[in-house]
Amino acid sequence: MKYKLLLTVIGIGFVLISHSQTVKGKVVDLVDSKPLAGATVTLVSTKDSTDSRFAVSDSIGRFQFGGLPLSTYYLMVSYSGYENYRQVADINDSIPNLDLGTLFYSQNNDHNGRCACDFTYPSYPAKG
Repeated sequence: MKYKLLLTVIGIGFVLISHSQTVKGKVVDLVDSKPLAGATVTLVSTKDSTDSRFAVSDSIGRFQFGGLPLSTYYLMVSYSGYENYRQVADINDSIPNLDLGTLFYSQNNDHNGRCACDFTYPSYPAKG
């Protein structure tokens, strides 16, 4: 009986560990390095576009996504008055917890201080 209980606990532990991968970072202004609180951060699986997650940066610009399966993701950041930021985030066996560090984000100066909304996202396959 103790043997079965031990195997159950170990099995649950492996399941929890296999889905505990994280992606985190901090968003700041490129010029003055001030944190961008309230930036929208989107993480979308490159394999399945229905696997999307959203976060909002905190008061010092930090964001984090947890409970991620090993995969490759598109990371996108948007903030009013700033250029859209995009990059690929790859979570694999060698980097299960990805710390992107500080992401320097530039203001959009092409529109005289007005927000230029760009809703163009990279194309990725939908789950079939």
